[in-house]
Amino acid sequence: MKAATDRKYLFEQERVPVLMAKLCVPAVVTILVMLIYNMADLFFIGMARVPAMVAAIALSSPVFTILQAFGSLIGMGGCSAASIAFGAGNEKKVHQITSFCFYISLGAGILLGAIVFFFSVPIADLLGASAETREYVVSYIRILGVGAPLMLVSNVLGNLIRADGSAMYSLLGNGAGTAVNIILDPVFILVLHMGTAGAAIATVLGNAASAVILTAGMARKPVYSLKPSDFTLKKDISLHVISLGWPSAITTALSSIVHVFFNRALGAYGDNAIAAMSIASKATMLISMLQMGITLGIQPVLAYNYGAFNKKRLLEVIRFVSAFLFALGCALTVLCFVFRGQIVRIFSNDPEIIRLGTFMVAASVISGPISGTYQLCTSFLQASEKANLSALTAAMRQGLIFLPLLYLMNRFLGLNGVVFATPAADYISLILAFTFAYRHMRSIVQREPETAVPAAEMDDGTGRPEAR
Repeated sequence: MKAATDRKYLFEQERVPVLMAKLCVPAVVTILVMLIYNMADLFFIGMARVPAMVAAIALSSPVFTILQAFGSLIGMGGCSAASIAFGAGNEKKVHQITSFCFYISLGAGILLGAIVFFFSVPIADLLGASAETREYVVSYIRILGVGAPLMLVSNVLGNLIRADGSAMYSLLGNGAGTAVNIILDPVFILVLHMGTAGAAIATVLGNAASAVILTAGMARKPVYSLKPSDFTLKKDISLHVISLGWPSAITTALSSIVHVFFNRALGAYGDNAIAAMSIASKATMLISMLQMGITLGIQPVLAYNYGAFNKKRLLEVIRFVSAFLFALGCALTVLCFVFRGQIVRIFSNDPEIIRLGTFMVAASVISGPISGTYQLCTSFLQASEKANLSALTAAMRQGLIFLPLLYLMNRFLGLNGVVFATPAADYISLILAFTFAYRHMRSIVQREPETAVPAAEMDDGTGRPEAR
């Protein structure tokens, strides 16, 4: 009961700055850890002084992203569903949600891993691998396929365990995995000269460490359950999780698909252009992932207060966090722009890559000030069971807006157009996301309390409240 009382006070009454310190700081640190995780392979591969290997890591990223998409589908959906159930006081449903997420992630990882492993060569060709990079791409993604079950479990539990405010558990699990990866990368890549295969092995072993720690953490918390007896495919559990998680999944999956088109467009300008943009994306990732850490940390609070129908608290949190995200985005944009040359040199000493990368960082950070607002809008829509609008916004950003822009700007502006297509799509997408979020927030504020249906009563298979 004490845990429930502490959670209630934290989510409903704690001052927002203190709330953010408790939930968002660990989430931000977790995101930074994941950023280091993503950079580690590229950093040590870059030290091998083989540009084709650097390009291969960039080309392979969609496979990693697809695995993350399935992890987001289950983990983010489970986190939101469990937080809503906590707000409605339905801990039995929390047990069913967590058990469902754990076993589904394990099964999906086995299936996806088998596909990647056995079809690694045609997948490499689909990703746009050249004669110089194909061997490196195949060796990298084949090993990722072997480790896919561990990667999905690590991703899912890292998200799921935040539902009751346990952000430190997520940080511990991800931090341990990153430490293992960073320690093993130089051993496999530089000492044993295993190239991209060594980078992939280090990544898989890092995820294995995270999966073990997070599984142990979930098992120790009585509010969650990993028992097979709590596993169920009932619609009010399975469809609720999937309906809340698919906006995150579609964002991640579409970004992977778009990345293929993006790399193909860059490929017309040579492998150096792909390598330079891969490095530039790591710099812009600093901005977007820090802001993502804030929104991930605060999402359980939004879902909990939506489930409890606490409109005042919902507005209070959104107003404060949105102002903070804008200020943070501006500061980080200036930082990355000023030190863009130094950032690129961390990863490469090739003069052409440095020249291209410095320009690409400057262009890519243009959308830094607004990316946090976009993420908060989509996170709010997802947490408040407007998953379709959140997914529509993601689909517009990743596909219906970005791809036509990429084609047109590449056709008329060449390499400059390819580089500037991303920030242009970001600003257009923000307008859509803000419009959807603002209208939904108004509908919540205007709704009378007696028309709200507690999350515990949602059994229509969609997770959405039925009209009364």
